Amino acid sequence: MNLNRLSMMAASCAVLLGALPAQAGYKENLIQSDSKWDVMLGITAATIAEYPGAEDQEFIVLPAAVIDFEFREKNYLFINTLRDSGAEHMKGLGYEYNGDRIVWGVKSGWRSGRDEGDSEKLVGMGNLDSTFTAGFYGGFNFGPVRLLAEYDAGLDNNNDGVLTTFSARYNMASVDKPMSGYIMGKVVYGDDAYQDAYFGVDTPIAGRPTYEAEAGFVKFGVQGGVDYMLADHHYFRLDANYMSLSNDVTNSPIVEENYDFGAYLSYGYKF
Repeated sequence: MNLNRLSMMAASCAVLLGALPAQAGYKENLIQSDSKWDVMLGITAATIAEYPGAEDQEFIVLPAAVIDFEFREKNYLFINTLRDSGAEHMKGLGYEYNGDRIVWGVKSGWRSGRDEGDSEKLVGMGNLDSTFTAGFYGGFNFGPVRLLAEYDAGLDNNNDGVLTTFSARYNMASVDKPMSGYIMGKVVYGDDAYQDAYFGVDTPIAGRPTYEAEAGFVKFGVQGGVDYMLADHHYFRLDANYMSLSNDVTNSPIVEENYDFGAYLSYGYKF
């Protein structure tokens, strides 16, 4: 079942991206204009795991927004809620320097928590609060390839763990640029506080022993997406990811699956 889903995603990405030549350079995946401003507003419908390692998926609807302002050459202020970066949450609000070779930036974002009622295995553990995050990132552009490292820390006292994400992304675009796409491999590392908050068990019940989660790799996998600009203003986008959970995570008695799967369909109006 897991291999079938992974194979289907890989095949879909290959079909969607196969006809697209490599895109030199990189500045997110939203098709750009010549203006200093780049603005898109819309909506995203998504299916994601109820919590990391959950068996059940949930359907959510989110606002979709991309607002970029190039206030100086290669320097950008941004608001971006599209989840196509290496991180485990939306890119959020921040600043980016995007040179010909080097890219770096600072950002704030959002990390989803977990409810006690999401699974019988979570009974008695209490809720894990969602939290704003703060972090920074840096990496290198090699033509259509971007190598990136990201550091994101939770700001809530109940969810203050740190995630470090390493990703390699390959970008593609059609010749006349109504369509572009990307495929990415990434690996995520969590510190002691993150691992303990999401996968540690302090309160045992029947069938759920205690579990001390330590710092280690959380997951690794692939992500891909395509976007299409219709009539200069109507923006459509599809993203999907498949992440295998590490043994440190799947050994936790509250984890039900050994993978996470997510899919995001977005529509926006580009001004």
